[in-house]
Order: sequence, then C-alpha cells, then structure tokens
Amino acid sequence: MTKFLYIIFFALVFPLSVMGQFERKVAVYASVGYSGFSQNKKSTNDAQNALSDYKSGQTLAVSAFYALDGHLSIGGSLRFLLAEKSYYTIFSNTLGASVKYNIIPSDKRVSPYVFFEGNLGYNSLKQNSHSSTVTVAVPGADPGSIKYIQTTTNYQSVSSKFVPSFGIFFGGGADIKVHETLHFFVQAGYNTTYLKNNSTINSHFNNPNSNLSYLNISVGVRLNLFQKKTFY
Repeated sequence: MTKFLYIIFFALVFPLSVMGQFERKVAVYASVGYSGFSQNKKSTNDAQNALSDYKSGQTLAVSAFYALDGHLSIGGSLRFLLAEKSYYTIFSNTLGASVKYNIIPSDKRVSPYVFFEGNLGYNSLKQNSHSSTVTVAVPGADPGSIKYIQTTTNYQSVSSKFVPSFGIFFGGGADIKVHETLHFFVQAGYNTTYLKNNSTINSHFNNPNSNLSYLNISVGVRLNLFQKKTFY
C-alpha cells in the first residue's frame, strides 16, 4: 500500500515540478524592412492608381510576443510604412494582433516560423498638383476605324490623413539564436490594407481601383526578457 501511495505521489508531483520550471517567455522584436508594391495597369488615371505602383517603401516595426509553449506565441505589433512615387506619398502605421508558430522549437539555433496578423491601419495619402497626358484610342470617322488622341488631366493638391482601415499581414521567417537573450531574425510577409472602397479615399482620389498591397522583407533583433528551461 505504501509503495502504491509513493507511485501516486510521484505521478502527481513530478508533472507539477516540471511545469514550475517551464516559465513563460516574453520576446520583443525590432526590425527595419523594404517593401515592394503591386503594379496596377488597369487605369491610366493617376488618381485611380494612388494606392499602387510605388517603386519601393521603407518599414520600421516593433512587436512583443508571449510564448504559450515552445512553438506557439501570441502578441501585438506596431509598424510604420513610408513610400513615394511621382506626385504621391503614402504613410501608413498599423496596429496588429498576431499569432506566430515556430515549426522548430523557438530556442533552437535556427527556428523557422510562420505568422498571421490582423491589423488596423491609419493611412495618410498625399497628392501633389500636376498634369498628366495620356494617349487613348477612340473610334475614327470611318466605320471600324480607330484613331489615337492625347488627353491631359489636371490634378489638384489634396491629402487625407490618418484614414482608418482594416488589413491582414502574413508570411514566414526564421529566428537565428546568438545567445539565450538575443536572436536575429529575417522574415518576408505580404500585407493588404483594404482601402479600395474607403469612402474618404474615394472622395479625394477618384475611386482608386486597388487596395494598398505590398511584399515586405525585413531583418531585425529579438530580445528575450524572461527565460524558460527547455525540455526538447
């Protein structure tokens, strides 16, 4: 009977002692990145392309994650984007809620991961005054004929500031362990901010025919503020 009680005691206490050592981990991330934008050729109207055709953009981001175990983490992020093209500038800052899954345990030397983020963006878009001349095809005088004419559109200076809109951001990357408290990471993700049907943007920029979409590649550092012992 005594032996049986010892077995029961060991079965109950040993898992609790292991759990006591397995502390939660908080990780803080900071990164810089480069963004490439979708090219939209559906319209020759400059204002209708106000959310696309940017050559490149720069991003700055910070985030914090709470590890539920060695693989799954949840957290939040703050990301800033600045991009320019002829006559247009866009600045977007997003607040995101994220889920991250490390395919290999996060305390290994190299740990690939995937992530998904739902976010709320505050978007500022500026159009400088300018003129745009394009060549368009119109019916000719003879039946079935076509002629080409040039049309010039004058655009006034206009801007919209901190227009809210929801979006998503998803992708993958890899954590690279340097020290228990320090990792580097590299990741690639695709962001879409749903501004195409936003009433404020439409009223100022002649109904843009695309959302704000871009591919982001970033590198940064990860700091582990609280450590846990590994059992892998």
